[in-house]
Amino acid sequence: MLPIKNFADLDQMQKTWMEFEQNIDNKEKWQAMMESGSKNIESVHQFVVASMPDLSYKPMSPALKEEDKTFYHYDFFYVNTGKEKEFAEVAKEWSELYEKNKIPYGWNLYRVVIGQEQPLYVVSFGSKDKLDYVTTLNKIEDVIGKEKIQSLLAKTFSLVRKFEHKNATVRPDLSYSPPTDITAK
Repeated sequence: MLPIKNFADLDQMQKTWMEFEQNIDNKEKWQAMMESGSKNIESVHQFVVASMPDLSYKPMSPALKEEDKTFYHYDFFYVNTGKEKEFAEVAKEWSELYEKNKIPYGWNLYRVVIGQEQPLYVVSFGSKDKLDYVTTLNKIEDVIGKEKIQSLLAKTFSLVRKFEHKNATVRPDLSYSPPTDITAK
């Protein structure tokens, strides 16, 4: 994941990458390394998302600090065309439900603005690890109630043509955090 402020940042990222490749001393070794890594990749799916903070949920007193989140669960909601407004309304209902019950676990909602199979919305939920994620879901269900959650899930899925979920683990030892300003040299 690469944070960008606007679409011009995409151009700057491409320019920076091209400059980097031009300044590589051993181009043959670089090319061999890139080809070797590509052998392990089946496909690449890229998309650009816009954060929707007004439809996300940020608890006043989160149970977990952002830097302690090393496991992320992503839900991909492929919304029926023409149902985007209704989906946003249901997302707001989820946020209000969490707020009303003072749930200390937050989540972020993103809308895909460039990519395939739109309209597509992604919910990101971070935890310490997979066990913590499952335990947290159980805690949330205990507070809100299974019936209320099932009812709102049914309303959510009535607007969706396809649903997927993916899990990811943060590997700080294999990560690079770019400067806040990607144009900084």
